Amino acid sequence: MNNQKFRVVFLTDSLSLPRDVPEKVSYEETFVYLLKQEYPNIEFIQFAYGGATISDLRNQADYLKSFSPNILILQAGIVDCAPRTITRFESDFISRIPFLSKFIFRILKNNASSIRKTRRITYTNPRSFEENLKKINSMFNDSRVYAIGILPASLNYERKVPKITSNILLFNEKLKSVFRNNFIDTSDFDESYVMSDFFHLNKKGHLSIYKKLNFIITSNSEIKKGNTSLE
Repeated sequence: MNNQKFRVVFLTDSLSLPRDVPEKVSYEETFVYLLKQEYPNIEFIQFAYGGATISDLRNQADYLKSFSPNILILQAGIVDCAPRTITRFESDFISRIPFLSKFIFRILKNNASSIRKTRRITYTNPRSFEENLKKINSMFNDSRVYAIGILPASLNYERKVPKITSNILLFNEKLKSVFRNNFIDTSDFDESYVMSDFFHLNKKGHLSIYKKLNFIITSNSEIKKGNTSLE
């Protein structure tokens, strides 16, 4: 690793990506691009998988560990902890029902709040989430691994998706327990940092994440702006 260019790998769900909906964030406004501009001599590798659970990202980590990054930035959790009306298996099964699938999904959507309260389904349970975090952390034991906290839920998000607040707090505790001092706290974020869907970063949100990651990079004594030699 000492002979390679200093390398930072991002392993995330869709939050690191540019978007056109519900509002627009261009690639040039994402925190990944901003870091690339700030550190042209550092090699940044981005893997982002929209809708990924922690197990999806754990599967991709098998490939990414071969990059031997000096730093791995993990961002995950909202897909795992968000209350759902049905499981992924049920969704796949319903989508295969001829003629009826659209009707069933419409009923689920129109009654989403009450169904979520009753069923209390998430794509990942807290124990499995923590186990996968530990696996990823151990896979990159030669790297510094940092985890971005799940963005806090606003009051409007809680109204739309009951129990999202408590789930985020619980899953963030799992992130903190695994990554400890390498947990990147986002509890200072409010509704002004996210899009109208309540969880994707807007321009202000990307800029704030960039600042937090920039601090981490500059805090590593062997990384000098414009000079990536290891000391």
